[in-house]
Amino acid sequence: MAKKGVVFVTINYRLGRLGYFAHPELTKESPHHVSGNYGLFDQVAALKWVKNNIAAFGGDPNLVTIAGQSAGAGAVNSLIVCPLAKGLFQRAITQSGTSYTSGPMGEASTMSDGENMGVVYAKSKGVSTIAELRAMPASEIVAVDLTVKPWPRFGNNIDGYSLISDRMTVFAEGKQNDTPFLTGMNADEVRYMGEKNNEFEKLYPSDSKEKAAAVEKEAGQEQSRLNAYLWLEYRAKTSKTNGYVYYFDRAIPWPAHPEFGAFHTGEIPYAFNNLKTLDRPWTAVDTKVADEMSSYWVNFAKYGDPNGQGLPKWNAYASQNAEVMRIGENIGMMPAAASKEKCDFLKEQLLIKK
Repeated sequence: MAKKGVVFVTINYRLGRLGYFAHPELTKESPHHVSGNYGLFDQVAALKWVKNNIAAFGGDPNLVTIAGQSAGAGAVNSLIVCPLAKGLFQRAITQSGTSYTSGPMGEASTMSDGENMGVVYAKSKGVSTIAELRAMPASEIVAVDLTVKPWPRFGNNIDGYSLISDRMTVFAEGKQNDTPFLTGMNADEVRYMGEKNNEFEKLYPSDSKEKAAAVEKEAGQEQSRLNAYLWLEYRAKTSKTNGYVYYFDRAIPWPAHPEFGAFHTGEIPYAFNNLKTLDRPWTAVDTKVADEMSSYWVNFAKYGDPNGQGLPKWNAYASQNAEVMRIGENIGMMPAAASKEKCDFLKEQLLIKK
């Protein structure tokens, strides 16, 4: 990607209990009366570093793209609604991590819920104060004790400072960091969310166990495409910038496990155009997909639009067309679902799930 004219920066940030641990004592210590979200603070600090220093590396501090995959996509989602990140980036990419029904900001909790979880966690370690926790080795803090049920999972909390509300509300009020946005998912990392009722059987008929599995997979893929499109529809109500959705269906050549298909994270070598880092029997098709996909990513970073010379046209979100960009052996726009009836049914199931 650097060969195509971008300065590529990767960052480290705290995770889990070291990154998102909230506790009443920590809140009391804070000048902003907050605790948790330290991983998010790390990301903001990194973006400030980029703004202050990237020119020395040939970069433009006013043309920054944030991008993440999976949990990293969740981090990007959080930065989009984080007031502390305002003005620190001008583009955003999420790979396998944004849809209408996805959690507010990586399943953000309330501040009090986060603090309560911290208190419970401290008790699981046999202590009750922050001083006692600080006296423990870091290795003991991060160790997983499977006897604790349920095991606390620390994530973002809505603290009123770094995160002011849930994602849907922030966008409804137009308080997001509004930048061009690119998102998508892989064909074989999704599953159908909903009832397999009479309407489902009518739209996705099957007469064998094998066919039933195939049509359920088809329904999941159509639903995931629609889910991402619906998020662009929602953001468009207050966003002035374009949104783009992709659907990646090129399977990494893996003779031992062809059943995995286009699995979770499988798009990364193509988006980064670094197939050579992975020992697989690549073909000319893979080389072409990697070159074109990385060009889309670079164009988006440069111009806020993935389109460019020699590339199949990628349409931005439009309210009249529920379509996404297919990236794989065949590249081009495709419908989110095969029919309006399927779209209506799958949307209904998503709303029930939400």
